[in-house]
Amino acid sequence: VKDMVNTYSQLIIELQEILFAQAGYPDGIWFYEDMGFKGRPFMSPAMYREIIQPVHQRTIDFAHSRGLPVIMHSCGMVEPLVPGMLAAGIDCLQVIEVKAGMDLIKLYKDYGDRLSFMGGIDVRVLYSNDRQKIDQELLQKVPIVKGRYGYVLHSDHSIPDTVDYETYRYFVDRGLNSHDQGRELDKHLTEVVKQAFEAFENAFECQYSLARLGVGRIRFEPAFEKAVLHSMTLQPEIEMISKDISDTSGLTFGGASLGGLVGAMFGPVGMIVGGIAGYILGGAFSQDLPTLRAQVMESVQTKVDSYIQQTLIPLIDHMLDKRRDELEDTLFEAMNQYLVQYEKTVQGLIKQHEEKKQEVKRYIASAQDLIAELGGRSARLIELRNALELGSENIS
Repeated sequence: VKDMVNTYSQLIIELQEILFAQAGYPDGIWFYEDMGFKGRPFMSPAMYREIIQPVHQRTIDFAHSRGLPVIMHSCGMVEPLVPGMLAAGIDCLQVIEVKAGMDLIKLYKDYGDRLSFMGGIDVRVLYSNDRQKIDQELLQKVPIVKGRYGYVLHSDHSIPDTVDYETYRYFVDRGLNSHDQGRELDKHLTEVVKQAFEAFENAFECQYSLARLGVGRIRFEPAFEKAVLHSMTLQPEIEMISKDISDTSGLTFGGASLGGLVGAMFGPVGMIVGGIAGYILGGAFSQDLPTLRAQVMESVQTKVDSYIQQTLIPLIDHMLDKRRDELEDTLFEAMNQYLVQYEKTVQGLIKQHEEKKQEVKRYIASAQDLIAELGGRSARLIELRNALELGSENIS
């Protein structure tokens, strides 16, 4: 088997050399290496490391030597093999098949700082042709994985012909637009987080000031501000939900002509109520106004309640649970690192103090030795003076 994979890898390299010499270089290399069943890989991680990883690394090193990034495709459950593929040098993992057990969010959290991803959007949601389900799938994944090392919007398997063209366009447009949503809130959150960290720094400095010791104040690492912002940024999700409400009201409730007429009766909510009335009531002008008002309001309340209960609350709960855990972990780590940095600073001051204290002790000891020596010399001088005085008397 080793001989076979070695021969195959050498063939790939030689064919690529011919291709590059005749046609030039591509933008990158995409290796198709299906390595997983549903729920488990074709092989153990140990077998991958022994047999496959060396030849993967050989072909990937060849691509990298030509400046070409490498995408590794594999259907099936291959999560246990990801550390080996990373060691072999892959730049991007594709296709992240959901029904085989692959979890895009988990992979992103574990490896997103050194690996990009392509795929992971459940194709079964697409061939349902249900736009609400598509929005939910995108909402749960794209805003989270779009950062760090990169993400390419893609389904987790081939698009079957049961997916309507308009459904696919909707999926692409909504998925790509989610990358650009929430910029204004992100700017606001950036300022809020900076102010929060500065407030903590100021409070800590007032209580445990280092300034009086001649040391600058401790600062949070900038990376923690970015991490907290990543945890707090909910605007992409909020905008997707808002757009979903807008699209639902526009696509489902129609009836613009009757909507304008009935909407005039209801003041500020006329557009929404009128749209629903136009769809539900049709030519119901023969009804008296109180009955018409009651039917419209009941329909509005029923549909809004249903949408909130069935769609918005599950989405928001899911979104907040993930962000809450991530935010708590990040803030805990930030505070811990801040206190560690403060402790190191204080320990450094204590060490400097001890060193100066020892230096003073040595100086005092030297001074005491000098005083003792001067005392001895003084005694000898007194003896010499006495001797001189005695000699002078004897001469007289």
